[in-house]
Amino acid sequence: MIRLTPRTITDPKKLLSELARVKKRGVAFSCGERVMDGLCAISTPIFDADGGVHYCLTVTLTPFRLQAKGREKLFNLVKEGAKAISLKMGAPMSHSKSNSPREPREVYNGSDKRTEKKRMFV
Repeated sequence: MIRLTPRTITDPKKLLSELARVKKRGVAFSCGERVMDGLCAISTPIFDADGGVHYCLTVTLTPFRLQAKGREKLFNLVKEGAKAISLKMGAPMSHSKSNSPREPREVYNGSDKRTEKKRMFV
């Protein structure tokens, strides 16, 4: 792994730990890992109808704006935005703290002229 700044995670164990933290809280956060003291980023997944992740919603901002707006408040706003997009893509989401799909179940989608059975995650 290439170190871009002194804050870039290059240790595999630390990276695995950070990935576990991201999965638990449903949002990824970095500040100064790619551009020193220049940008912070908040990202969260966007799920499709099958529960897959092919996109994410990312907001970048300066450390000053992050502090002014509040990190937790911004985490929640980004997660809410990604959840709204996921719902429009056909992926019902539960009302939990994480932004991950739940157990699969069969649902009927009558959005077109025929009723189509789909496997959805809730």
